[in-house]
Amino acid sequence: MTRTRLPSVAVAALATLAAISIAIATAESAHAQSSRYPASPVDKEREAEATSKLWEQALDPKRAPYDLAVRNANTMIAQRTNESLGDAVRLLDEAITSVPSRPEGYRSRGEAHLQLKHWAACADDLQAAEARSPRTDAGTPRIAERRTLGICQAHAGRLGDAERTLAQAAATGARDNELWIRLGEVRIAMGKLDEAKAALSAALEVTDTTMQAMIHWLLAGAYDRSREPGNSSDEIRAAATTDRNFSLLTSSVFLADGESDYLLALAYGVDLPTQVRRPEIELAYFKRFIKNAPQSPWRHRAEEHIRELKDIALPETVERLGGTTSFDQATARTAVRTVMPKLRACLVKAPGLILEVILTRVGPKSEARDRPRFLPPPAIPSVLPRPNFDVDPTERDAAVRCVENLLPMISLPAVKDPDAYYKAAFLVAAP
Repeated sequence: MTRTRLPSVAVAALATLAAISIAIATAESAHAQSSRYPASPVDKEREAEATSKLWEQALDPKRAPYDLAVRNANTMIAQRTNESLGDAVRLLDEAITSVPSRPEGYRSRGEAHLQLKHWAACADDLQAAEARSPRTDAGTPRIAERRTLGICQAHAGRLGDAERTLAQAAATGARDNELWIRLGEVRIAMGKLDEAKAALSAALEVTDTTMQAMIHWLLAGAYDRSREPGNSSDEIRAAATTDRNFSLLTSSVFLADGESDYLLALAYGVDLPTQVRRPEIELAYFKRFIKNAPQSPWRHRAEEHIRELKDIALPETVERLGGTTSFDQATARTAVRTVMPKLRACLVKAPGLILEVILTRVGPKSEARDRPRFLPPPAIPSVLPRPNFDVDPTERDAAVRCVENLLPMISLPAVKDPDAYYKAAFLVAAP
């Protein structure tokens, strides 16, 4: 009779179970010999779980080292340093090589790549994790994973994949505002403006009013690109009610290159309760957008804005910053415009530089004994860089000196009242 030889793994499993049986029999024998103490209750579920784990370890001896490697890597990822993230990726490389069929390693490595901003690797790993995960009903954790996958795909330039990923998650009816916001962003980047507006409108419906500023900023960009300037301005005003300093635009990470510059340009192009329109800053940001996103489908729209802005007589506004008397703003604007071509020529070698000039005009001194307690400040002009886009410090300082030398040519309205003064400010940008 022919004997069938068992595989070595099965033999090891049977040996392990035999050992368990012997241990159990020994324990039962010992209990039978003494009834001095009552028997401890048997936890059937715990016993079954232990037996199941022993079977798994016997049949898949690589599982335990794999699980340990993933846990250690997750601890490294939580530290959020470049060194710890790099160590986590290397540890997970080995774990995934040993057990390539499980999703946990890919998911953790994708998180590490996300924090390192390795977008393509993040997208690949999260896609692999999803492909290896059991199909279950879509829940909050699953929605969050798909949102992250869509973000990585978008940053990696895979906009079509990102839209499908985010749209499928949104189709579940998820009330996840960031999911809808990211879907709107991707569609703007793809040129699908109507679909983008629909996604962002859905985001408004599931977002608390105090947290809607970013959605309004993105809608402003969508309306501008669809040539609806009135709606765009309304969205900017809505955003600025809670984001007065445009901090969301300077601190957020957008999916499309240059999006922050484009939206900041729009923001400075609207009169708001907290600021007047600043076409000089608007122009600088549109130029920066073209530099940072030369392949953007919205480059031509930015170029249209630049052509329109170059026809504006600058400065559009000479602002009164303070003082004890008013001044004729129209006359002041004319006086500054007369010298503006020479002022702007000072910035030719520093095209990313914008200077704020503050001039103080002081009236005659009073001869009376009861002069005001607070006297006018000295009439010393100041020239301040704002904002500064990657300008060489040497070129910046040369531009400031050039502008300062031209300021005596500006004939602002005189102050006639004794011991009175005003401060006037305007911007100078490169031509």
